[in-house]
Order: sequence, then structure tokens, then C-alpha cells
Amino acid sequence: MNPAQLAVATPWSFHWGASTVEDLAARAAERGIGALGMADHGGLWGAVPFQKACEAAGVKPVFGVRLGPAHLVALDAAGWA
Repeated sequence: MNPAQLAVATPWSFHWGASTVEDLAARAAERGIGALGMADHGGLWGAVPFQKACEAAGVKPVFGVRLGPAHLVALDAAGWA
């Protein structure tokens, strides 16, 4: 069995994920990858379809999310304190 791929972006990662969750799961199964990790940018919107596709292909789904830096803006003097 091949090592798990833990940083796959699904189509719910706008401008990052290109393949459907069904294609991702099928390719993982073809290559003998036992676990596939979803790591979308900013959310878990595709978690349910990803889980269903992985289970249908016999691949264990692993869930994660990529979080970027927070952008904070001081709106008044108290915000600078």
C-alpha cells in the first residue's frame, strides 16, 4: 500500500482544486493509496461529497483545512492599543 496523500484540494477550493472528488478517490484507489486527505482552503464545504466518494472507492477519507493569515484592521484608537 502506498502512503496517504494528505494535502488534496477539491473543487470547493476555489482556484486550487481541479479534479472532482470522484476522480480523486478513484485515482487514489487505482494507485493503492489507502487514505486520502482533503485540505481545502478556508473551509470544509466539500467534506460530505469527499467522504462519499472515498467510501465508494474504498479509500479512507481524512479531513483537514488550510487556514491563511488573518487580516486585522484597527478601526479606532482602541484598536491600536
